[in-house]
Amino acid sequence: MSGIDAKEALQDAWQCNAEAVLASAIVMHALGERAISVARMKEGMTNDSFLVTTPRGKYIVRLNGIGSGHLISRTQEVRTYALLKGVGISDEVLAIDPTYRGGYKISRYLKGARPCDPRCESDVRLAMQHLRCFHALHLHVSYAFDVFAEILRYEALVREIGGDICSIDYAATKERVLSLQVLLEPLPKEMGLAHIDVVPDNVLFSGGRTYLIDWEYAAQADQHLDLAMFAVYAGYDEKETRRLLALYFDRKPAPYITAKVFAYMAAAGLLWSNWCAFKTSCGETFGHYADLQYEYARRFPILARHILEGDGDA
Repeated sequence: MSGIDAKEALQDAWQCNAEAVLASAIVMHALGERAISVARMKEGMTNDSFLVTTPRGKYIVRLNGIGSGHLISRTQEVRTYALLKGVGISDEVLAIDPTYRGGYKISRYLKGARPCDPRCESDVRLAMQHLRCFHALHLHVSYAFDVFAEILRYEALVREIGGDICSIDYAATKERVLSLQVLLEPLPKEMGLAHIDVVPDNVLFSGGRTYLIDWEYAAQADQHLDLAMFAVYAGYDEKETRRLLALYFDRKPAPYITAKVFAYMAAAGLLWSNWCAFKTSCGETFGHYADLQYEYARRFPILARHILEGDGDA
């Protein structure tokens, strides 16, 4: 290991230890319980999470990540969790504060929990059943998520902090994605509270139940956007996405719904590509994930147009 690598490793260790101490202090502050042990659960793409064990139980403490305040309204997140309380869709959130010590959320630990495997059809079927149950609650909030507006906002954030979007064909790709708004405008929408961040890792199975966790991006939107988000996070191609829709609807959906989801996948790909550019400007990198998302922005506008303009197989 070089001297530079050793220094960086030491800095990472110090940061991890400081965050663990902070997670312990937050549990004492919020729950009045003393930590016996603290272990990093995962270094998430937006936040970091720790498993804190006390004499009374185990908890997941989420610390708000670098730059996340520019991407997420933590006040809206608090309101979302208040709306979800007791409906049986999310995990149990015991405490949440958007400002104290940089912001945190404490959830009860789910024993033996495992994430949805997007390559296992039985897992995906359970995930889609749970997502459909959530959508059927017809919950509504006053704050909205416009995926096309967010693309432009994330791009502006990158420019604002002196970052760069390096794709050579970005301008042309953005134009193709944004042009989908005109095609989508007259189509029926299923407006309501949408999760927005339905990555397979946010669907957990524990004790015979399904949980949808991490609602920080949730807002009012066309709920079919959640299907597109699951597909792009899972790395699905066109065929796999069509199968996903069949599992969600228990049948082949109407052509306009398939076209909508393809269009939303294109928009989501550009959105998360810009998100990666912003996080890279903050000192984090995502490599293949960023490239994969950008490919959806390149390829899926064509698939959506083929259906909506009558040139493709719906």
